[in-house]
Amino acid sequence: METLVQQFKQLAVDDQLAILWQTFSQMEKAESVETSQQLTPQTAQLFLQDLLQVDQSNQLAIIRDIVARADTRFGRGYSSLDRNMQLAFWYELAQTLSERNTLVPPADYQLGDEAEGVWRSLQALSAPEKATFAKTVISSMGSDVAELPVV
Repeated sequence: METLVQQFKQLAVDDQLAILWQTFSQMEKAESVETSQQLTPQTAQLFLQDLLQVDQSNQLAIIRDIVARADTRFGRGYSSLDRNMQLAFWYELAQTLSERNTLVPPADYQLGDEAEGVWRSLQALSAPEKATFAKTVISSMGSDVAELPVV
């Protein structure tokens, strides 16, 4: 699993986003989000709503910045979320954007060769292993400097 995580982290940001998009789009909520007693979904929802209020043309740039660990307001806000809230954020983001048909990868988007290898390896994992992979990679995203999300 560690090798797969390292390979993922070395991919281009857009390839990472495409893989995350597909992973979270395929996950069932029960697999990706732990029990609601351990999670404050309102915080993840508020963070997502804050993102969705930004002009649509800037939303992708913000998401790329989170993946690239940029020190931005959203990067710091994302880092302040605990691991379960980060998981809830990505799950809800994938579901919301899919429903709205916005910021989805273009139908003709092609993963690079290395990203394709990561995707194939990820597909061979069980559902719990995919959830562990997702938790691991998303927990290292966002800014190194955390702050309370602006909601």
